[in-house]
Amino acid sequence: MVRNLLLAAGAFALALSMPGTGFAKTKSDASFSFPKDEPIRIILFRPDMEVSSLGTSGLPTPNPDWTADARKYLQDAFAKSQSQRAIEIVPMSELAGDDASYLAEYQSLFRAVGGSVMLHNYALKLPSKKMANGKYAFDWTLGPGVKRLGELGGGRYGLFVFGYDAYATSGRKAMQIFTLIASSAMGFGMLPQGGQHYSYASLVDLETGNIVWFNFFADKKGDVRTQEGAQIRADKLLATLPLREGEVRPKATTARK
Repeated sequence: MVRNLLLAAGAFALALSMPGTGFAKTKSDASFSFPKDEPIRIILFRPDMEVSSLGTSGLPTPNPDWTADARKYLQDAFAKSQSQRAIEIVPMSELAGDDASYLAEYQSLFRAVGGSVMLHNYALKLPSKKMANGKYAFDWTLGPGVKRLGELGGGRYGLFVFGYDAYATSGRKAMQIFTLIASSAMGFGMLPQGGQHYSYASLVDLETGNIVWFNFFADKKGDVRTQEGAQIRADKLLATLPLREGEVRPKATTARK
């Protein structure tokens, strides 16, 4: 079930991230804002990223080194991303034993719930969530059990991140060019799928378990295999993070690459 939801969400993301189309979309609890006069501490759970290469066959090959680098670079990037807003984003400390297992369970749960949010808020909307004004309610939760994660990390809010990137090899790029030229000569232009890039971040109120903000981003800009690219990705994902009461959103300063 989880796998099917993720595949459905991924398919939708890939449709949006075809060449030339960057896409970002936020869903949130409209009633939520950070407290005005309180320090904001967000616990960052290790980004659930996978990075692969995409060869001539079109089948992705996971790259463990790229994946490890992306997770580290993104963790550092998220920690820096909101410093100008005096929002502290702190990576979850290493856990052991039952605590580590407990966190792993909730990271798996977020994969499932995040896939459902992707599917039912961006593609196949649920009739049961349609409100009288014609809009759809954003009411998703990980359950009250996440409160323990807040106690372990020392924060009121949690940031969960999921992403998938597949970078086309030189052979794949050459095949794309050849296919486009050959198909154009026959009267139709066909460009095989190139790289695949999508990710989403979610802010959870660890007191209640409610997901109060969710942002989906599909764009090849921000190469997570590099520190600079990971910072771009993190800044894009958090560009619409909720404000404090009366706060004005600062202008973005990260260059797009």
